[in-house]
Amino acid sequence: MRKAALSGMLSLLFLFSCSEQKEGNRNLYFSSALCMQNEIRHLQEGDFFLLKEITYKGKKELIQVNKPDWEKELKPFVDADISLPGLTHAYEVDSALIADTSSGKTVRCTVRHYTAKEKKTAVQKLSVWQWENGNTRLSVELKKSNSWFSLEQRMDYTSGTGYTITGKQKMTIGDPAGYNISARFMKNNSTP
Repeated sequence: MRKAALSGMLSLLFLFSCSEQKEGNRNLYFSSALCMQNEIRHLQEGDFFLLKEITYKGKKELIQVNKPDWEKELKPFVDADISLPGLTHAYEVDSALIADTSSGKTVRCTVRHYTAKEKKTAVQKLSVWQWENGNTRLSVELKKSNSWFSLEQRMDYTSGTGYTITGKQKMTIGDPAGYNISARFMKNNSTP
């Protein structure tokens, strides 16, 4: 009887240790691609238009896009996905659970900061705020460079509200060019 119990316990131990090892090899980082797929679906199903203010080389332009291509608009945030298999163990993770009282009510918020361990990783930092009411905010710091160009970007996204992308790019030959894109999601029948 003892041998059967011991054998059963060893089998369970082996089973759990294998599943833990399997779990440890998976990339469990936040998926901005999955988050943006949900946002795109929400924006497509709603009656939203886009109000964009673009500043490039000191010139400002205001654009209203009545039927936005949401996949194209949110592609920079989809591309900032750090949950790809090749990025397993590429980030230090810091997280906290906080009580947010900015709305007058106490709402719990999970905050996670992912910081790249190496400077060659494109997404240098991703910060995610997820409130218990379903709202999400992303902040991305991106750096890319090769022998022809360099790019630095800061991107912020707030679910249901909009996004900003601020950056600087430099070609090997030429001056650096700074830009800022600020976009607000507007429900039809609302005023800016």
